[in-house]
Amino acid sequence: MAQNQNPPTDETGDTTAINVENRPSDAVIAEDPLVSMLTPGSKVRILSALIAVGGEKLNPSAICDRAAISRDSWYDHKDDLETFGVIEKVDQAGNSPMYRVDLDDPLIKRLREARDLAAKRRNQPNNN
Repeated sequence: MAQNQNPPTDETGDTTAINVENRPSDAVIAEDPLVSMLTPGSKVRILSALIAVGGEKLNPSAICDRAAISRDSWYDHKDDLETFGVIEKVDQAGNSPMYRVDLDDPLIKRLREARDLAAKRRNQPNNN
């Protein structure tokens, strides 16, 4: 007879913790919230475009132009980005919604820091 195992828990006793030890690595990565928030790359392009304008409100067409993505890609990913709270619909200009990032949001601050650090490292000569 199989031995009854208790579900995995975290330090608070939460039983929703994921037992990653017995899963294939690609399944673990697929469930990672960072991967979900930033893939595919068009999501990063959207965030970069909105961060680059310093929190200014843009309509979807302007976001697509700045991010060099298709409107289909925008509509495929905007709901995910709104769910993560990294973009927000803030206004309506005629029949066009306006979106922005909140530069004071802790996640946006850290994404900006990561972008700035990546730019700095990209521009430094390799010292290996």
